[in-house]
Amino acid sequence: MATRANGTLWVWGHGGNGRLGLGGTENRPAPVRVGTVTNWSVATAGSWHTVALREDGTLWAWGGNRYRQLGDGTTTGRTVPVRIEIFLQNTILSFSHVRSDTPTSSAVGFNNGVAGEFTAVHRWNSAQLNSTGVAGGLLTAVEFVGNVRAATYTVRVWRGGSGNPFYSGTLIAEVVVPANTIVERQWHTVRLPNPITIPTNQELWIGYHVNTPYGFPANVDGGPHFEGFGNLVHRGNEWLTMSAWGGHNNLFFNWMIRGIAEVSPRP
Repeated sequence: MATRANGTLWVWGHGGNGRLGLGGTENRPAPVRVGTVTNWSVATAGSWHTVALREDGTLWAWGGNRYRQLGDGTTTGRTVPVRIEIFLQNTILSFSHVRSDTPTSSAVGFNNGVAGEFTAVHRWNSAQLNSTGVAGGLLTAVEFVGNVRAATYTVRVWRGGSGNPFYSGTLIAEVVVPANTIVERQWHTVRLPNPITIPTNQELWIGYHVNTPYGFPANVDGGPHFEGFGNLVHRGNEWLTMSAWGGHNNLFFNWMIRGIAEVSPRP
């Protein structure tokens, strides 16, 4: 068998089990064209069957199938090409602005052991989502590192925000973490009850709100900070960066936050 530059497929020889793909089992002493398709890319023959690829990436097979060699889920022989469905598993990706996934002993919160609350967020614009390969996939979970077991953590997700000025967009998911379930200074995974489609042309903000009875509830990496993306905080009625929070000039870190995405195979 052979493919030509114009994308046609030609076969000849022994036709047993229909392996020539011409609709019968006759032998052919001279090349015969298979069907009218003009986008065949490559073809190869086994002892009693044939498989071939088209330029659109689809897989086709025909011929003997006693041992399921055609891959169509049956043992039925085929005398003409049949398309074989390829089921590829989705890919699970994590995406984050942290410089290292290893939790540190550094945490941010309130001095003198006082109670308080704030929201820690990673901001992703559409270019970043596309470049990491998660745009168009599903956000299935948000992970974070907390530092006060007794604090109340609530994972939140927004879509459609902006960065000039900081605006979180629409809150589309909120999951309260059961009390006293986090392990301090370790990653905690919060599954979203309804996976969220990651936008291709909008911003996505992921993070958590924390209400702590004392201390420093939010772990950070070792820096340097990814200004305006890995270090956003909501305190009072405004969004700002960690480096600008309370006039501090030494909080040059990123929150320990990451998203978990399920991405379908690209065609």
